[in-house]
Amino acid sequence: MAMNSGIHNDAMRTLHRLNTRYEEQNEEVQRTMRLQMQGVQPDAAQFMKLLERHSVTQQAMEAQVKLHVKAHQTALNESR
Repeated sequence: MAMNSGIHNDAMRTLHRLNTRYEEQNEEVQRTMRLQMQGVQPDAAQFMKLLERHSVTQQAMEAQVKLHVKAHQTALNESR
């Protein structure tokens, strides 16, 4: 069980780190959009890169959750 706990903690740390990154990127997207509403034109290429990084971070979070769930399902099935 200790090994599973370590895996759980690692997964939670990874999810926390990804979530923090995602929230920071989201704040940057919102800031850019507020500036655009004020008439400031963002660098389109830079904004697209930000959106791509935001999307990749979200996909990484989703993949991490799936791995975490799969590990729990495997442990549950093995314990039966």
